[in-house]
Amino acid sequence: MNRKADILYRLGEPLAAGMFEHENASIVERYGLGLRRYFEHAVPPPETGKLYPAPEQDIWRLAGRFVRFHYSFSLECDYEGLREYGGKLLNDPFERNLLDRIIEELQFFRSSTIPPRYRIGGDG
Repeated sequence: MNRKADILYRLGEPLAAGMFEHENASIVERYGLGLRRYFEHAVPPPETGKLYPAPEQDIWRLAGRFVRFHYSFSLECDYEGLREYGGKLLNDPFERNLLDRIIEELQFFRSSTIPPRYRIGGDG
């Protein structure tokens, strides 16, 4: 595992960490691994009672505080929250700098090169 993924795991962000485990993989593979890690770190469903709707089992907020899967645009990020939280937990200046680089890359993942008139769904 690389250092970026390690930092994100320590910050409790499994979706983002999974996306950075294999940085040379295609974007589809990175999203896939990120989603796998997201669900692996989710709270297990209740053993009894209703599965749906259960606020503690909201599929969009299963794991991670600042980087989450979102049904409408794949990735929901609170960049400032992640930066502040990382600033509190990371003591190494190199790791803080690396977190800034991670945030820039996450912003790139959230950007779209498709012109708005051709987009569909919640991002169009």
